[in-house]
Amino acid sequence: MRYLFLFFILFEFTSCRTFRELKALSKCEFRNKDFARLEAGGLNLLKYQDLSQINLLEAGKLALDMSRQPEIPFFITFNVEVRNNHEKLAALEKLDWILEVDKKDLINGTSVDRFEVPPMGTNVLPITTSFDLKKVLGKTGLEGIFAIVKGMQGTNDEDTRIRLKIKPRFRVAGARIGYPGYIKIGKTFESAKIEK
Repeated sequence: MRYLFLFFILFEFTSCRTFRELKALSKCEFRNKDFARLEAGGLNLLKYQDLSQINLLEAGKLALDMSRQPEIPFFITFNVEVRNNHEKLAALEKLDWILEVDKKDLINGTSVDRFEVPPMGTNVLPITTSFDLKKVLGKTGLEGIFAIVKGMQGTNDEDTRIRLKIKPRFRVAGARIGYPGYIKIGKTFESAKIEK
């Protein structure tokens, strides 16, 4: 009987803590801070602003790969910055995400690491994914790659061709619950905008 009582106490404590963290997270602001990785076919695109900055050897190899290889892997690491303006710890246990290209859902995935944002603080959540660049660009060449890269690094949300949507999840009594929809991440800090 004593163990059952302790279980219910622990359940109530865990549930209350989870809901506090969920409530704090729902009041946080999110933005796509920057990219830690942008790599196409082994070429680090973070070093270049446009096609003219690539040396001929690298450009030639990438152009040849685009014409001959069945797939061109494109790796991205988004750094999502979360700002907590409140005096409670904000946290999530799991995160579902969708990568959107030209307003179409391309790929999705899940991050299973617990993530916390301290009271009145910020933290950066890295999300890494990859996709086949040829599937996105079709027969478009190097110009298409740099159009995407430039769009990803655009100065406002309208310029951005690739964006991230996230759905935080929380564990309560062994079950995972989550947001009713996805939070769309923009380039400036904004409160969560839910997209169903």
